[in-house]
Amino acid sequence: MTRYRARPGLRIPMPGRPGQFVPEGGDGIVIDEQNGFFLRLVADGDLVEAPASTPTGKTEGKK
Repeated sequence: MTRYRARPGLRIPMPGRPGQFVPEGGDGIVIDEQNGFFLRLVADGDLVEAPASTPTGKTEGKK
């Protein structure tokens, strides 16, 4: 399951959730990969894959 977050500096609204935005940091969100809105954002580079987290919640690859 791939998680995404907003490219730094962007405020991307969450469809159907007024006043909520896709986070720039953290674990990101799981998107509906059938939703054209999200697919365009990924294709344009406005949504980027969030780094995978370990079960302890620490980001892989960082020490």
